[in-house]
Parts: sequence; structure tokens; C-alpha cells
Amino acid sequence: MNGNRIRDAITRSGRTQSSVAAEIGLAPHKLSKSLAGTRTFKPTELAALSDALGLSTDYLLTGRQDNDTDVGSLQPERRILDSAAELIATHGFHSVRIADIAQACDVSTGAVHYYFPTRDDVLTAALQHYAERMFLRVQARLDQLRDDPTAQIRHLIDSQLPVDPAVRNEWSVWVQFWTEAILVPALRPAHNNLYERWRALVHTVVTNAQQAGIVGYRDPLKLAARFTALVDGAAIQLLTGAPGMNVDLMRALLAEVFWPQHETAYA
Repeated sequence: MNGNRIRDAITRSGRTQSSVAAEIGLAPHKLSKSLAGTRTFKPTELAALSDALGLSTDYLLTGRQDNDTDVGSLQPERRILDSAAELIATHGFHSVRIADIAQACDVSTGAVHYYFPTRDDVLTAALQHYAERMFLRVQARLDQLRDDPTAQIRHLIDSQLPVDPAVRNEWSVWVQFWTEAILVPALRPAHNNLYERWRALVHTVVTNAQQAGIVGYRDPLKLAARFTALVDGAAIQLLTGAPGMNVDLMRALLAEVFWPQHETAYA
């Protein structure tokens, strides 16, 4: 692998090596060593770089990229990760086999092993990939609504309600990511990096709404922490069918974080 290729891709993205390292949950000195060739990227790190830079791992590894080829064939590792994550969501992290992943994305088991040498490599990469996809989905819509703070808050709330099957799958993967990060310390930097970015995104929305006079002033950091904590707790209760929790109640509880004693503000 040519470290200069990745270094150039980072430069073209308009970001610094330090910011990309933080984005993928990798220590800056480890990224520098990997780019210099004195350290080898782990499969999970390559997958995270692929997501961050919008380039296939095949391109990062070999420089091969045929513009006339279908995008899906350019990024087989992305299809592998999507399939693995969907299987994790519906069957559970520890029940998914390499053969299941290969069958789901119509490739050989050898192709899965080409990108991800071990089962743990592909499954942990899939957890990170799907959690990142969940974050980017919300962030992209909030960017589109940047001129309407009220609409941003409403989307922030609605995007977390596990109603749509795709969102339920994202939640299932995210909750399993929590579990694995508790049991596997090596996963914690990537998990915590995503969580910090999620809380920072909420903080930005809160700050914008306060500046527009949509939300009354309270410490925006505490408000963001309260919202993210409540989202997690309410979603788990909803996903597990806890008595008394339903979608309407979750929506109302989240709205009250921003508009206390004004339940109708969401309508």
C-alpha cells in the first residue's frame, strides 16, 4: 500500500491528518506511522478511512479505480460491511458467520477474507461502519435544514425514533456496539469518538436554536448531554417493548428537553 495515496486523498478532502485520525478514532501518531509504512493499518482502520474519505479500500490499497465500473463493484468491502451489519442487526453479533455474510452479498468466503482476514475483523468493522452511517445520515439532513433551527430540532428527534425498520436495524447495531465496547476495550476509542461527534452535533443544533430564540438559554453542553442520554434510554425501552414506553411518549420526552412545559411546541 502506498501511504502517499492516502495522504493525497486526505489533502484533497480538505482535512488534516490529525482531524482524519480523530474522525476514525485512531491516534495521530499511529496514522503517521501507517502512512510512512512503519505500521500496518488494521482492517477496521482501513474500513473507517474508506468511509471517511469516500474511497474504496481497494483504491486505498492498490490505487485501482475504473470509472466505467459500477460503483458497487468498486467497493465490495462496503457491500460486505452493509450485509454484515444487517445480519448483526437481525441475528446478533455472535451469531453471524463468514458464510452468512458471503451469501448475503453474493460473494465467496474468500472475498470476505480478502478484505477482512478474520470474522472478528469484519464484524467489528461492520459495527463501526453502520454506526458511522447512522451518524452521517442524521448529519446530512441537519445540514440541509441549517437555516431552520426548529426543523433541525424536529428532525433530530424524529431521526432517533426506532419506527422505520432501517432505523430499528441501526439502533440494534448501535446497542450491540455499546455491548462489544464494554467487553472489548480496543473498540472503545472508535465508539467514544462517534459518541463525541454525536453529542457535538446535538450541541451545534442547540446553540443554533438558542441564538435564533427558538430554545431558551440553558447550558448547551448539559442540554446536549441530557438529550443524548434520554435518547439512549428511551430507545432501549422502546426496542425491548418495555411497558409504558411508546413512540409518542419518546417523542414527547425528547421534545421536553428543548421545550420544557411546552409539549405543544413540537406540533
